[in-house]
Order: sequence, then C-alpha cells, then structure tokens
Amino acid sequence: MIPLPLYYISSLQNGELAPEGMDGKQWSELPNGEKQTKYRLTHDQSFITTKGKSVNDRVLPEKLVQLYYVGCSSCITHYIISVQYRLPNNFFWGKVGH
Repeated sequence: MIPLPLYYISSLQNGELAPEGMDGKQWSELPNGEKQTKYRLTHDQSFITTKGKSVNDRVLPEKLVQLYYVGCSSCITHYIISVQYRLPNNFFWGKVGH
C-alpha cells in the first residue's frame, strides 16, 4: 500500500484503490493516569475491487515468504537494556513502589 494522490491512480498500470480508515480502539496512558486514544491508519484489503476479487482473495499463500522477527526482537531487547542501564530512573520499572 502506497498513499498517492487520487489523480495519480489512473496513470498506474493495474493500479487499484483500497479504502482507508482510522482505528481509534487503542490507547496510551498519560503520566497523570488518563487514557489518550491513539489513532492508527488502516486499509481494507478484503474490499472487493474492480477485478471482482479482493487483494486478500488474489494472494497465493504458498508464494509468500515467511517472515521471522527473531533478529529484530534481539536488537530491541538489547536496546531497551542499554537505555535502562544509561537512564535507570526514566523507565517505568525503575519507579515501581515509589
């Protein structure tokens, strides 16, 4: 999915439009304890297009490459630990019981 101006879609060979929306079901907690709604851009690939089938229905699962997030998880974990070490009082677990 690439967001483009509407006028540009007609110049793309085999270009299609998919509906977009905003998901407001997630939230984050503010420092004062209040909840703030987080909005996330969504797109509907189950939407039936001009080709008569949705993008999801045209995908060949056996052709998809399987994704592994192991390397990413390791990097994120190491980053979190390094930040906790450098800034021990800025993490929520450093303030537990205070």
